[in-house]
Amino acid sequence: MKLEISYFEARKPAEFDAAFTAMANRHAGGVVVTDDAMLNSNSGRIAEIAGQKRLPSAGNTDLAEAGGLIGYGVNVPAMFRRVAYFVDRILTRRRTGLTRSTAKTKLSPPSDRCGPAR
Repeated sequence: MKLEISYFEARKPAEFDAAFTAMANRHAGGVVVTDDAMLNSNSGRIAEIAGQKRLPSAGNTDLAEAGGLIGYGVNVPAMFRRVAYFVDRILTRRRTGLTRSTAKTKLSPPSDRCGPAR
């Protein structure tokens, strides 16, 4: 499989059109959007331009939800909801089986049993 990777830079949203035009002029087969705060916050605009230029786009989940072809990565809101669930269970000691004596567990140093045989 012959695959050529090209790099197109857009440092601000005003540069998106020029970058996607350059991609289309070079007959790019698709675009992968890196994980960057500026790019993430403009996922809708990126998906829109990629659609206009007929370029399949892959990136974070926000890009896919905005109309890109595919998204990958963690679902941050779901991750925070799950963390909140466990923090609530730990702090209120509900259904965890934790008591005051078991909540303060001391870690023991590793044993020598896993070391080399003597």
